[in-house]
Amino acid sequence: MPIDINGLAIGAAASYSRLIQIAYASSTSVTNVTGVTLAGGVVDLPATTGTAYRAGTVSFG
Repeated sequence: MPIDINGLAIGAAASYSRLIQIAYASSTSVTNVTGVTLAGGVVDLPATTGTAYRAGTVSFG
């Protein structure tokens, strides 16, 4: 089941590798996923008390 970044609970972690998995699972036409960043980086965002992650820019090219 895909995650909804905007639906993550306050204090929940955001997984960088999960974003890539979601991109591949979105369509059988997806054959390559590159240039993925999460908050400008390529690492998971940790669970932090009082923090909620929300999607900013999502682009497909």
